Amino acid sequence: MNSSLLAGRYAKALLNYAIEVGEADVLYPLMRHLGRTMRPAKGLDCLEVVTNPTLSEEARRGVVVAMAGESAPESFHRFVGLVFDHNRQSLLGEMARAYIRLYRKRKGITFVRVSSAEPLDGTTRERIEEIIRSHRGGEIEMEEVVDEGLLGGFVLRVDGKVMDGSVKRAIELVRQQFINKNKTIV
Repeated sequence: MNSSLLAGRYAKALLNYAIEVGEADVLYPLMRHLGRTMRPAKGLDCLEVVTNPTLSEEARRGVVVAMAGESAPESFHRFVGLVFDHNRQSLLGEMARAYIRLYRKRKGITFVRVSSAEPLDGTTRERIEEIIRSHRGGEIEMEEVVDEGLLGGFVLRVDGKVMDGSVKRAIELVRQQFINKNKTIV
């Protein structure tokens, strides 16, 4: 079975259960943390540890529970148990990210990631939120990333859709126009 489909099913079941027991809101920041830390990375990462067959299952479960902290709700502990019982720990990060998408959709949260050459000032941040809120309504969750590869401007990702307003992109567009114009001359 497709791993994304499987991860989505686990996430949906977890969200429905968490809503039923009143723990969905408490689980959300925990799943955000899990989704970020369970991505393959350079060097030793949490996903490698959790899927390492040389470690005991108890130790691997302990890593996931420790990442959650002592305040993790019962629904999380039951979820981790289910995932390990069915040997699906390699999908934990994907499940967490699927949970995040489902939770945001259910709550009407628009996720915005802004990449800019320098940190945004308060006025720019507020203006971006205001524009998105006027088009989407509801709550906005904004993540800011400083990307030194940008010359200026910013790249805005709204729920996965990219709006590139960077100077680098503008220069690339001008470059393409010159190339296309020269092709028609030749």
